[in-house]
Amino acid sequence: MPLHTAKAIFLRLAVVLLLPLHACEGDDLSPVAPALLAPTAKVPPFDLAPGGPADVCLDGTCPFSKLRPAFAATKPGATLRIAPGLYNDCLDMADKPIALLGLKGPDGSRPVFTRACSGKAAFVTRAPQVVLQGLTITGIRVADRNGACVRLDPTDAPKQVALIDIVCIDSENGVLGSVGPQEGGGSLLIRRSQFLRNGGNNGYAHGLYIVSGGEVVLDDTVIASTKGRGHSLKVGAQRLFLQHSVIAGLDGQSSRAIDFFGGGLLVIRGSVVQMGPKADNDDMIALGKERWRRNVEAMQGTYLEGSTFLYDDPRRGRRLVLVGQKRGPVIWRNLRLVGLTGSTIEADEEINVSRYASRSAAGLPPYDGTLASLPATQH
Repeated sequence: MPLHTAKAIFLRLAVVLLLPLHACEGDDLSPVAPALLAPTAKVPPFDLAPGGPADVCLDGTCPFSKLRPAFAATKPGATLRIAPGLYNDCLDMADKPIALLGLKGPDGSRPVFTRACSGKAAFVTRAPQVVLQGLTITGIRVADRNGACVRLDPTDAPKQVALIDIVCIDSENGVLGSVGPQEGGGSLLIRRSQFLRNGGNNGYAHGLYIVSGGEVVLDDTVIASTKGRGHSLKVGAQRLFLQHSVIAGLDGQSSRAIDFFGGGLLVIRGSVVQMGPKADNDDMIALGKERWRRNVEAMQGTYLEGSTFLYDDPRRGRRLVLVGQKRGPVIWRNLRLVGLTGSTIEADEEINVSRYASRSAAGLPPYDGTLASLPATQH
């Protein structure tokens, strides 16, 4: 079969599989994507039940008041429960599989961490399986200006990492590192989390920066107000899923919303992607821009579904959706494109794509520099 014929058949199959039984705006988007467009990342099998006494607390009623002695006394595969409080503490977990579970107080208070370990991050790991849940991390800065809330040190083996209900604020990076080697493997699942006002180092630190691995999934997560010319989301993994989430530059001096620098499979579903007037780039999403780090063996395709893409800078001449290298089918379905002038990568198929020159034309409230002025995500 000629190559162009095979590509055409694959493209038509992808479009058919993406269509719902009744293709109307507001349809539930989750059942319509084929298995190859569904994320596979899962939460590692730790005990994450919120009950039980704390192992670490600051009032002297727990076995430990510091993370490191508690961690040293914990067996691989166990869960360490942390009481609410302001901790001038951090933890390098080395290669031990573990879950760190932040407990909530009756008033909604959480454990808050403000210190970096090993000159890297508040939490550093090389372990094959790790879960962090219910933690707030703020103000992480280190000597090389590349600190992070969470550091995933590179290893030859793939990792399975889940970050659930994590709040990362005012740090040099949100998450930095890799979940597997360049040839793939490993996963990072981020769910119900917030990464706010991170980035810096003149574009060398980012909201999130995942160098390599198999799959990165952001679900019901917000990355907002990335600063210092960093990308909001910079990913070199082979597959990137953004679902029911928000990436918003707002009034931060961010670069791109998404730099999918190695290319591969990009799926954005039920989400809002926004760039603001202080953005450093004309384009929202870049595909495969770094030739020396391209995922040449990975499945390729770009699927944008049930989402809003919004550029809040009418004075800027060029405001582009996609730029970079087109490899694989590009399908747009049930989209709102607001304040955008075009895309250097055009869609192979468009289904129910609405274009608006301004917020008012799209029926959106005026931009006020906050998340409150963004449309809701679709579930």
